[in-house]
Amino acid sequence: MKQRNLKKKAGILLLTAAMTVISFPVFGTEVHAAGLLNNTSFATVNELKAFNTNDNDGAKNPAKVYFGDRNQQWWIAGSQNGNLTLFVASPLKTGQVFKTDKVSNKTYSKDWNCAYASEPKDVYTNHYGASPLRNTLKGLETSYFTRTEQNLMNATTIYTKDIKNNNVVYSTTDKLYLGYGVSGDGYITVGTNSSDNDDQKLNNGFRVDKEYWGSSGIF
Repeated sequence: MKQRNLKKKAGILLLTAAMTVISFPVFGTEVHAAGLLNNTSFATVNELKAFNTNDNDGAKNPAKVYFGDRNQQWWIAGSQNGNLTLFVASPLKTGQVFKTDKVSNKTYSKDWNCAYASEPKDVYTNHYGASPLRNTLKGLETSYFTRTEQNLMNATTIYTKDIKNNNVVYSTTDKLYLGYGVSGDGYITVGTNSSDNDDQKLNNGFRVDKEYWGSSGIF
């Protein structure tokens, strides 16, 4: 996957959905170590910040928390500025599409709420800002979470390259969003990334290794 472009028209939706939440303000948050989902333990705020999904940092330390409808589970991808970035551990919804047209370009619309230095005339059909999957995510921001949970969710600005328009970078700001990945890397990244027009810097969020998403479906 590159530039959040899903190649399949159907399959697992939100396989890479992520969000940033204010660190849980109470002690006793339920946490499950990877592979031990039947055993519940409890963690303090500081202990939650120690978990991540990067198995190449010298200390494999994954854990899941419950957040959202139907006891939804999320991996703790990392901690930044006192907040936790969570990555969905199982689909929120299935059978969705990333793009509806395989060929045609789209006329750019301000209604997509994308931030450009200079707005383009049109974009490729796989533009993340215009994706119907992004609209589904925005709907789930309110329908899938309680009011209290919504208040804990921070809007996150992420940057994506517009390949059609001279590879310029634009940003979107949402509470739920897709991860960023480059085909063949074996991992994706979530959380705030760089605005620099460089593939590696755009892919410099919290690393989520394939073990945490690779068995859940096909990109």
